[in-house]
Amino acid sequence: MPKPKVTTGYANINGGRFYYEVAGSGPAVVLVHGFTLDTRMWDSQFEQFARKYTVIRYDVRGFGKSSLPDKPYSNAEDLNGLFDHLRIDRAAVIGLSMGGGIAIEFAVLHQERVSALIPVDSGPRSIVKKEDSSAHAQMREFSAAMGQVDRTARAEGIAAARQHWLGIALFAPERELPQVKKDLERIISGYSGWHWVNTSLTRQFNPEPSELNGRIKVPVLIVVGGRDLPFFHTIARSLCSDIPGSRLHVIPGAGHMSNMDAPEEFNRVVLDFLAGVSH
Repeated sequence: MPKPKVTTGYANINGGRFYYEVAGSGPAVVLVHGFTLDTRMWDSQFEQFARKYTVIRYDVRGFGKSSLPDKPYSNAEDLNGLFDHLRIDRAAVIGLSMGGGIAIEFAVLHQERVSALIPVDSGPRSIVKKEDSSAHAQMREFSAAMGQVDRTARAEGIAAARQHWLGIALFAPERELPQVKKDLERIISGYSGWHWVNTSLTRQFNPEPSELNGRIKVPVLIVVGGRDLPFFHTIARSLCSDIPGSRLHVIPGAGHMSNMDAPEEFNRVVLDFLAGVSH
């Protein structure tokens, strides 16, 4: 099958400039990348999904080829602006890690524009039950590790911080997969490091479970890598509990970057799910 034609462009949205790519035809599917990453993390999905869908991937503000933040902003409203720019009425939104948080917030704020939601290795930490002390301890440990990366960036520079970031426990499964490790290094080498040395300007989204229960009414598939950090599994189970009718799928052997670690299984599960969605 010939490769689908890819259209690239830039959109001026909410005072920022956003790089995007579009391929394929049919119902729309939007891919939202994770922290320190960009559109390239979806290389194993973009063209394959475009055989059945109009697939859009873009660089979130501050990442890849998109502009750096210079004023307060909302990632969800940036995504809404991209829908407007590309004249997308509705789309299935798939996001990994940070991108999953953006996708969930977008689905809460703009539910009429979402046909399906697929958060991957992701979810708001605010939904973890207060009595789950183990998960909260794990989240504090992860936040401390991220804080150390910030300190490395300020003390030793962005290049040192990139290496530190790639070496944290989050990416341990990916370091065991030579091609995935190489791809992550290539993508993260292009990250500006802005968020490591600047105060965040994005609006924080910390929903209560009732917000998810009452406002997300589209089909939801929650995906998590079997070897992702334990608290991401806790979040995934909490999401599944809080969103009626949602489904949870664990990809055996995959880590946090489950779409890169096990692309064949990831694509099969997601495409099977999308086939049953009314777009």
